[in-house]
Amino acid sequence: MDPGFNPAHQMLANIYRQLNRPIAALLHLQILLRSQPENVRNHLNIASTYQGMGQHKLAIETLAKIKNQFPENSEIRAGLAESYYRIEDFDNTIAQYRFLIDQDQTQLRNYIQLGWTYYRLHDLPMASAWTLRGMKKSQETGRFRALAQMNLGFYLLLQKQYNPARKWYEKTLAENSAQITQGMIQDIQEAFASDSGRTDLEFFKGWIYFKARLAEKSRIHLQSYLQIEQNGLFSDEARNLLKQLSSKIKDISHKIETPVEKGPPKDMSQIPAGIFIMGSNSTLADEAPAHRVYLDSYWIDKYEVSAEQFSEFLNAKNNRKGYYLDNKIGTLIYSDRYRPRTGLENFPINNVNWSAANDYCRWKGKRLPTEAQWEKAARGTSGYQYPWGNTPATGKLARYSQVWTDEEKHQVMLPVQSLTEGQSPYGLHNMAGNVKEWVDDWYDHEYYKEQSEYANPEGPIGGEFKVIRGGSWRDMKGFIYSSFRNSGSPKSRMEDYGFRCAISVTPKTEEKKLTHRVVPRNKG
Repeated sequence: MDPGFNPAHQMLANIYRQLNRPIAALLHLQILLRSQPENVRNHLNIASTYQGMGQHKLAIETLAKIKNQFPENSEIRAGLAESYYRIEDFDNTIAQYRFLIDQDQTQLRNYIQLGWTYYRLHDLPMASAWTLRGMKKSQETGRFRALAQMNLGFYLLLQKQYNPARKWYEKTLAENSAQITQGMIQDIQEAFASDSGRTDLEFFKGWIYFKARLAEKSRIHLQSYLQIEQNGLFSDEARNLLKQLSSKIKDISHKIETPVEKGPPKDMSQIPAGIFIMGSNSTLADEAPAHRVYLDSYWIDKYEVSAEQFSEFLNAKNNRKGYYLDNKIGTLIYSDRYRPRTGLENFPINNVNWSAANDYCRWKGKRLPTEAQWEKAARGTSGYQYPWGNTPATGKLARYSQVWTDEEKHQVMLPVQSLTEGQSPYGLHNMAGNVKEWVDDWYDHEYYKEQSEYANPEGPIGGEFKVIRGGSWRDMKGFIYSSFRNSGSPKSRMEDYGFRCAISVTPKTEEKKLTHRVVPRNKG
């Protein structure tokens, strides 16, 4: 390899990071830094690699060197905040989040993290105030708003402001997310462990499970509270709730594959409810362990979203949020309006960030699939290694190992309906190769290890990177299989990033026996 060929070093650094080999990745990143010292991305990648190794002081040293040169760069500040938090330097953590908030008052995540930092300092009024301010300043919806509401309930509960705490908890529980419920319980358990005299916390665990319609778990904690407090502040309410509880929840593991009765919309495949095996014990560390997952019924696009389809959305939205990167590799061009390049109408859209994928799906009345939904749709219920079975990839099954040249150009990709021999068990095309596909989940390298069996998983509550699935035209053959996990910054608009959409068939079931999620200490 030519030691001066930077694209090769960048590719190798990315591969080694995916393989969790940070020392090898750092070797190539340092070479890139020496040849491109002004490229802020090289510094950020080195710092991120140090963070992944747990070497947060080295990450801080790396980022501090370039902070003065790029004082307004939010990624540098966010990286510093994360590493200061990890070494429990909370004063500097607060300084970085205050800077980020002053720079952009609409980013709810920064308020959440600042509030949580004050919680770690036992300053509950400040924790509450900053979280509430973020909810007023930001128009964000979804998981971050749910997390902010959950944290507010927790902070107020610890201050014994019970009625406001209930209000915020109930707002969050209305979203009926199993992992949100478990996050609430995890917070309270940690607080109870440090102050076992707070019997009110035991009652509220039972109350939260009751509101989440988890009868058996609610019963356990309410009875535990009454054993401690027969005539306590919440004793009468606990007895009343126990009277209302119905029979024990059924074990979801006995549920069978239930066919979907309603036909799917055009160009979507129906995926029946039931259990499949997710992950692998024989590939990369972040795919292990293999584990059973139950999913409700859903529909998912047979094909990746095409350039023609996405151009309609982009013109309607005027690309005002920077959804699409207009460069020579993109399948769209701009001339008064966005349109596919000639002959690429049915090629996959690329150069799009996570928000583009998420907002397009919502615009179409759909949503991004979860990581689990994507994997089941790719491999089915027989545990296939690839969408088409267990035989390795070939050019007739998947598009991979391509190199962009001025001669080859966009033909490194294929039309979205191509490669019928490589279809998944549910008839989906290009679930291996062509373009990587954004999914809804945040990425966590240890996520599979923190759960056993799981029902309708939605991934971590927050994080730095989003999951990307499926491999792409430029990935090597060894990464073209169904359980392979990749990740990227939600703001990335890479030339091999695309997506497809999904729709739920029925309302989600309650949390069942298969669900367990440990919420990380740093909850942004």
